Parts: sequence; structure tokens; C-alpha cells
Amino acid sequence: MIKAILFDFDGVIVPIDAEIKRQMKQMIINQFSVSAAMTKEQARARVERALDESEYDEEYFKLQDAAIKIGSHDKSTINSLFHAISRKRIPKIQKKIIGMLRNLQKQALILGVITLSSNERIEQVLKDMGIREYFGFVESAAGEFKKDFRSEWKKAMYKNFLHKYGFQGGEVLCVGDSFSIDLQPASDLGMQTVLIVNNSRRKNQQQRKSLANYTLPRSMLPKILVSLLKSN
Repeated sequence: MIKAILFDFDGVIVPIDAEIKRQMKQMIINQFSVSAAMTKEQARARVERALDESEYDEEYFKLQDAAIKIGSHDKSTINSLFHAISRKRIPKIQKKIIGMLRNLQKQALILGVITLSSNERIEQVLKDMGIREYFGFVESAAGEFKKDFRSEWKKAMYKNFLHKYGFQGGEVLCVGDSFSIDLQPASDLGMQTVLIVNNSRRKNQQQRKSLANYTLPRSMLPKILVSLLKSN
């Protein structure tokens, strides 16, 4: 029986902000054009290729991975760039997502957010959007992570959640948009998993679909969660 749901934030509770992606991508292109002494058109083509070659599903990590591989930014700089841009923008949350959170809370489910975003950003954004009250558990990353440690950090936070509430893994549903970072650690602990996919990059996610318990576009999340819990 599902007693709790853990959510990733960007790409799940709110869509990845297109303007943040646009600004980050343009800054990567501009910097790479200067550092590699090439035209903007040449730099753009190289960045696009790096994005296509990235193994990541989630948009922010694709941009970060591309920037590091082409050498336009190091990990610390690209993370600082993301947070500097995102602090200036409040993500838009759909009314149906707010309704979903309200309904889940009424069903006495424990809701949590576990995100690699900074604590400063996530707490402020949850309050600004008026949804902090729905989450009994919020954990956000306090530092920088090497690629291999992102999933390990998530797994540690999932363990903390299970310990705090005394749940077994099978009593928790985990929702994320990256199987390797969000859902593999949850699956390892026996949690049920929901992979959120983006139609524009669904081809790259085919191999991940069979690994998650459920796979669906973000637009269907409220409806599917209701159906899952009814059959719970």
C-alpha cells in the first residue's frame, strides 16, 4: 500500500523553464565561441552536437554535461550560472498540479521533494508558489556533486526519508524525470517508480521505459496518480 510519494522538482512539479534553458544555452555558446576562437554558428553547432551526445535525460543535466565536455564551463561555474538565472524567475505551476497535491494530502499521504537544486532556491520557490505546506519532507543539495555521486546523494536522502517515517520501500512511490539519478536509487530500495518523459526527447528515453514501473508525460501525472492510488 502506498503511504508516501517523493517528487523530484524541476521537470516534475514544475516544467523546466524554457527561458532558463535558452539563456544557459546561449551563454554556453557565447563562452565557447570566445574560448575556442570560432564563430557563433560554429559554436552553436558544436553545442548542439554535445547535447545530442549527452547520456542524460533531464534538460539541465544535458546542458551541464555539454558545457563541461566542450570545455566552455567547469561544473562549479555552470551550476552557479543556473542558480543565478533561476533565482530571478519563479517557475509556473499548473492549477491541476496544485489540485493534485491538495488531493494527495487529503488522502493522508506523506509528500516529499528531494532535489539537487539548492536549499535557498527550493525553499523560496515552494513558498512563492504557495505549495510549501503540502510537503512534509524537503531535502535539497547543499553542495556540488561529481556525476557519479548525484544518484548516491539521492539514495541517501531516500534512506533518510524511509528511516524518518518508518516506511518500507514498497510503501513509497518515487516520481522523477531521470531514471539514473532519480529512480534507480529508489528502485534499489524497493520503491515503485514513475518516469516523467518529455515528448521532444522520448526517443532517447525508450531504453529507460521498461526500467520504471510507470512511464508517462508530465501532463498526465495528476490523472495517473489518482488512478494508481485508487487501485492501491
